[in-house]
Amino acid sequence: MIRQIKKIRTQIIIPAISIIVLILTFAFLLLSKLQNENILRKNSFITQHLNSFIESEINEDANTFIGLVDIIKTDLPIQKAWKNNNREELYSASFGLYNSLNQSHRITHFYFHDLTKTNFLRVHKPDRFGDNINRHTLIQAVNTQKTSFGIEIGTLGQVVLRVVSPWLIEDELMGYIEIGVEIEHILEKASIILDIESVTLINKDKLNQQEWELNSKKLGRRTSWDQYPDQVAVESSHIQKTEHYYPVIHHALTENTPGKIIKQDGNSFFTGNLPLIDVAGERVGFLVFFKDVTQDITSKNQSTLLLFIAGFVCSSILLTLYFFYIGRIERLQQRTFQQLNNEMQNRIKTEEKLREAKEIAENANNAKSIFLSQMSHELRTPMNAILGFSQLLELDDLNDEHRDYVNEILTAGHHLLHLINEILDLSKIESGNVDIDIQSLKPISIIQECITLVKPLADQRNLKIIEPTDNNTCILADSGLLKQVLINLISNAIKYNCDHGLITISIKNAPTNSLRVTVSDTGKGLNEDELSKVFQPFERLDAKNSTIEGSGVGLTICKHLMEKMNGTIGVNSTQGEGCNFWIELPIVT
Repeated sequence: MIRQIKKIRTQIIIPAISIIVLILTFAFLLLSKLQNENILRKNSFITQHLNSFIESEINEDANTFIGLVDIIKTDLPIQKAWKNNNREELYSASFGLYNSLNQSHRITHFYFHDLTKTNFLRVHKPDRFGDNINRHTLIQAVNTQKTSFGIEIGTLGQVVLRVVSPWLIEDELMGYIEIGVEIEHILEKASIILDIESVTLINKDKLNQQEWELNSKKLGRRTSWDQYPDQVAVESSHIQKTEHYYPVIHHALTENTPGKIIKQDGNSFFTGNLPLIDVAGERVGFLVFFKDVTQDITSKNQSTLLLFIAGFVCSSILLTLYFFYIGRIERLQQRTFQQLNNEMQNRIKTEEKLREAKEIAENANNAKSIFLSQMSHELRTPMNAILGFSQLLELDDLNDEHRDYVNEILTAGHHLLHLINEILDLSKIESGNVDIDIQSLKPISIIQECITLVKPLADQRNLKIIEPTDNNTCILADSGLLKQVLINLISNAIKYNCDHGLITISIKNAPTNSLRVTVSDTGKGLNEDELSKVFQPFERLDAKNSTIEGSGVGLTICKHLMEKMNGTIGVNSTQGEGCNFWIELPIVT
């Protein structure tokens, strides 16, 4: 035990350190995760804002271009050249306007189409004409005879905002005017405002590889047709760095989430993609965006690490104080244990002495009981002789004085014989020499016999005995011992009752599968102190102030006899209202 006490500090501190380390580690990881989620949540607005910003800019430019087309329609030199069906005249009339629109509104595409959707003039490429145009914007304008606009992919992969409008001169449909602009400026503006990098990737099935590679070479692009599995990069906020960010872009293409943080070459990036949907509702590519959040994450991690270190230092200080505090408790426990150990040893010695004394007392008591039970004949024989000779003297012709003497001898002799019998009965019970014959019997008949025996005594004091109602329940008991117990209880009820009083004997079933017989009187009753002593041997209650004779062992004998018959005995009393002595015996099942 002392060894265990000495180890208590180690047994407590080591698990405590382990738990604290686990808690701090878990808190560090959890806080890092929460901070990353916070960064992710902080940047998740980019996807929504980027999409809405691009749509807003496209709609704004489209509305502007619709107004520009309306101005072109009303230009008289252009109308005249168109009516004359003169391509050179039309080019001369519109070239200056194209340059102006290119500088002021970044217009890069300017077309005139006839009613058969055949291109009559490309102002931005005058050498190319006469091809049939099957773009969705033109088809929609032809079918609806209303202005049509939207995003479309050019043959070289450029993303173009096109506006196509029917051209009426003097309410006569003459053809269609189309202007367009590559939306690279919108993507650059979005990159600046949202502080992101972006790359436009077009599906390869929308392009001609040979034309695209030739155009990329002319434009000095450093991207390759085979750089990505299904798309090619056509526009970027920093196109020269596209190959450097290839893993980031590739990861963004394979994720369907609106935004995610990934690591690349020791840096962290928030990345995502937006599908590019053309005016026909077809997905033609992706707009991949990413943002370097390395500094934010590093700053957050440093803060988390500082918190972890602070927590570790505080925990170490607390554990150190706790270590010394536990040491004090250990020393106190050792002293207390030593005291308890000494007291325990002293108690063991005392218990050994008490056990020896108890054995000696029990042996002496058993010897006394055996002696008394063996001497019962020797004690009773002289008393019977005295009573016998006194009864013979009573038959003689004696004078009154001598007759009184003989009566005194008889009365005292009977009383002494009764005391001897009770003491010998108690000794016989304690020595275990009582013969018991447990049988099934009805208590009502035994009660009636007992009442018949004691009724003369009750009549002398004008006491009324109320017999119990007939009860056919059978109990397990020894008839002789039960009769002895009941006579004792009824006799006490007679002796301790008041004149003209009442004795009630009742029978009822008890809740413990037993039968209860109760003997009630109307005497003065017992107080709490007397109730606690009533079954102790040689306890005659109020013996000093009472003229009632007795040995004080009658109820003790009753208690032992009830225990021999597997029964119980008890008493309930209210001082001034009498006593209720009861016995319980098991019912035959």
